[in-house]
Amino acid sequence: LKKMVGQWIAKDTTPSMTNQNLTLAAQLDLKSETLAIATRVLSSTDSPPGSKQISILMIGRFGDQGDLPLIEKLLQDQTSCGKVSVEQPPRQVDLQIRDIVLAAMLPMTGQNLHEYGYHSVQEFAPTVFQVGTLGFADEEARNLALKKWRQWRAEHPDA
Repeated sequence: LKKMVGQWIAKDTTPSMTNQNLTLAAQLDLKSETLAIATRVLSSTDSPPGSKQISILMIGRFGDQGDLPLIEKLLQDQTSCGKVSVEQPPRQVDLQIRDIVLAAMLPMTGQNLHEYGYHSVQEFAPTVFQVGTLGFADEEARNLALKKWRQWRAEHPDA
């Protein structure tokens, strides 16, 4: 029954159902179906930021290093996902797609989010992290994290 539900959700391309389908597939621990939906969302040029966010995190949860290129190409995406609160220092900051991408890739490559400046990150079972906790304290912190990733990536091109 679980597999049948998974096949049904993976085939549903109704844009208004994408986030619900991703969440349901993740809750049922349907790795291949979750990855299929997330890949479809990220391959589309007109996917809304909310669907991109969840898709990126699902690839971080269910994907492996072979899936890195699918999300790594979004490290340049400065699309705003809205304002979020950060603790250090306490204030509202702009959360961007690239912030979520980096947060998803770090566990996939065995790295620690805190070492990259994600000081407010909170885990959340269905999507690995609560999206609203993935903001950087400021643009300088974001730029340092992205620079650190580029350095790590240059040292680990096959990862």
